[in-house]
Amino acid sequence: MRKLILLTIFLTFLTSLYTINANDCQGSISLVLSPNNVEGEAEIKAIATGLTGTGCYGKSIQITRDSCSGTKMCGCESKGTGCSCTFKTTLPHVGIGYFQSQNKYYACVDKNGNGDFLDSGEQSFATLTIRRKISFMPLGIIESISQLFKGFAQAFAHLFKL
Repeated sequence: MRKLILLTIFLTFLTSLYTINANDCQGSISLVLSPNNVEGEAEIKAIATGLTGTGCYGKSIQITRDSCSGTKMCGCESKGTGCSCTFKTTLPHVGIGYFQSQNKYYACVDKNGNGDFLDSGEQSFATLTIRRKISFMPLGIIESISQLFKGFAQAFAHLFKL
């Protein structure tokens, strides 16, 4: 009988170690960007969800670019399951054949209050595609520029008697 009592006490102790406290912040943060595919500068709504437990109320959620230690785009305070905020996109750099960028944005929350976003469920990312609108010069302007260069070439040739 004594062994049974000790075993019951031991099992109760082990069970108490793994009991999830309803006051803890649980779940895994998830990020949705709306829209997630834009042309030019645009306002993006970042929606962070997936948290559970009363301990999630008031948790600070940051939306950052490239990683949780990247540039902060916006932030909000959890209403229990998450929250939303908005930020403005920036245009991709123009290069030869490069008119689109795909950027990762992260939702970061310190659920357990230990000062980092490294624990399970504390970060998530979503990809945002940004296209730069390509504008072409009207044909009339190109012809005018061409005529201007021909005039310079003729004046240069005449000046140096080429």
